[in-house]
Amino acid sequence: MVKPAVATKASIAGDRISVEAATGGAVTMSGALDCGLSCIETGMTLRAVSSVLVREEESLLSCPARVLGCGSTVVVLALGTGSPPRRLCVRDADVCEGWVSTVATDSTQLWSN
Repeated sequence: MVKPAVATKASIAGDRISVEAATGGAVTMSGALDCGLSCIETGMTLRAVSSVLVREEESLLSCPARVLGCGSTVVVLALGTGSPPRRLCVRDADVCEGWVSTVATDSTQLWSN
């Protein structure tokens, strides 16, 4: 089951991360969003730069649903609940929805835009 997230956009300026909420509010914090993208927002299309595991729910403990191959494209439906969000709810070309990470556990970039 896909659960919508509160955040709709995350952007980076230097070492500052700004996360905008669906209600229009924004929170800014210091840190790094190690996804290799300068801005992730709902509705944007991303391309996998390596194989990516898709899970049924946002939790890393949820059941794996499928694996997207390198070059697969997805549309971002929602950002995860973390600050900064490290999980994305996406829909692939086969109209399957699920949750993916923004980076691999070894900090390898998974997506490009």
